[in-house]
Amino acid sequence: MRDQQACPHTMTLVVFDQQGRRTTKKVTPEDYTPKLVRIRVDGAVQVLLVPGGHFGTSDNKEITIAAVGPYLY
Repeated sequence: MRDQQACPHTMTLVVFDQQGRRTTKKVTPEDYTPKLVRIRVDGAVQVLLVPGGHFGTSDNKEITIAAVGPYLY
C-alpha cells in the first residue's frame, strides 16, 4: 500500500470548544489499519486534522486520509 498512496507519519487533532479553547492530541498511524482515537471535549465546535511528516509524496501523489468520522458518546 505504501507504493500506491502518500501517507502522513503523524496526525495532530486540534479540537476547539465553544469558548475557543483548544485540545490537541498527536496520533501516529500504524500499519494502515483503522484506529479509534478518543479525545473528549465538551461543547466541541471545530476539529482540525493536521497531517505531518509525510512519506511517499511526489508530484503525482497527494496525501491520502481514508476516512474521518465522528463518534459521539
